[in-house]
This record gives sequence, C-alpha cells and structure tokens, in this order.
Amino acid sequence: MSQYGFVLVNKIFNFSFNDILDGNVIEKNFAKTTNSEWVLRNSLYWMSAVTRWKLDEDELNWIVSFESFNDEVKFEFQRLLNDYKLREKLQVQTGHARTSIIDSVLRSIDSRLAE
Repeated sequence: MSQYGFVLVNKIFNFSFNDILDGNVIEKNFAKTTNSEWVLRNSLYWMSAVTRWKLDEDELNWIVSFESFNDEVKFEFQRLLNDYKLREKLQVQTGHARTSIIDSVLRSIDSRLAE
C-alpha cells in the first residue's frame, strides 16, 4: 500500500496497484505452496523483454513487482505462468522415462569406451 493508502485490486489476478513516486508498481503475491520458484523465475526471465520486474519473498509468498502494467503485460505473464506450470508437470511425469534413457545412453557409451 502506498503512503496515500490507495490500493486497487484486479480480482482476476489479484494484482494490487501501489502508487509510488516513480509511477505505478504492481505487486502480485504467489503462494509458495502452489507456485514453484522455477516457474516464477522462468516466467519472469521472459518478462524482461516486456517490463522491468523484481522478485521478493516472505515466509509464505513469492512477491513479484512490475514497473509498468497493462493488458499486454498481464496477458503475457499469465501465458508464461501457464506454459511453465505445464512444463513443470511434464518434467515430473516424464522424469522416470528421461532418467532411463540417459542411463541407457551412458551405459552404451561406457561399454564402447571399454572396448
């Protein structure tokens, strides 16, 4: 909340708009229990081309601040979050298969080097 006590909340994404001297900064809290650091950091990496951002944390939440905010920023961030959440789920579901493939390839390389 700003020094003026002015906060607006977008109910869809629960973004709070904080009025500061440099302009509007939008903060979004993500529960650590439902949002991994990997998903947020990968999403934010690609957001650097759209707007400047900052990632903080407290005990329960990741706190993301965006320097500027409009529909383009909102939709791009949501798209990236969805994309990386799906990637994270796929990594978990395919982890055993990927490990088996890697082990097989390494055994094959090892046997060729032993010849």
